[in-house]
Amino acid sequence: MTEAELGYIAGILDGEGSIYISRRIPKDGHHRTVIHRAFVIIVNTNLELLSWITAKVGQGSISQHNGAPTGHKKPCYKYVICGPAAARLLSDLLPMLIVKRKRAEIAIRLHLEGTWVPVVMRVKEKPAIEELVRRNALWEESRHVDCMGH
Repeated sequence: MTEAELGYIAGILDGEGSIYISRRIPKDGHHRTVIHRAFVIIVNTNLELLSWITAKVGQGSISQHNGAPTGHKKPCYKYVICGPAAARLLSDLLPMLIVKRKRAEIAIRLHLEGTWVPVVMRVKEKPAIEELVRRNALWEESRHVDCMGH
């Protein structure tokens, strides 16, 4: 992507998007695996814009956001990219982000540092426990950023 395209996408993300880290603990038989994942979401009524972003980024998906339009409401669409792909995108956009910069930094640290082996809570191995602690700390940090309105 060109610098201009990166800047345009960064501006759209700053104004229309969100960056968040989810933490899920699905129950899977006798194991409880903790899954942390960063998401980048942009919601907009212009499908052409979101299709352009998807083409430029080369990853992500678009879905209808609010169901079928009713009355005077336009259809609304949602672009989503998650995991390491989201972190790579955020790394490219980081120099141009203003509003979402801190959230982007946390998401990048979540996915581009450490290991990406699923962390099973029952595993007592030191590397797995250290990685779980690292991920949980980033998740907590992202929640604090959200509460502070940054």
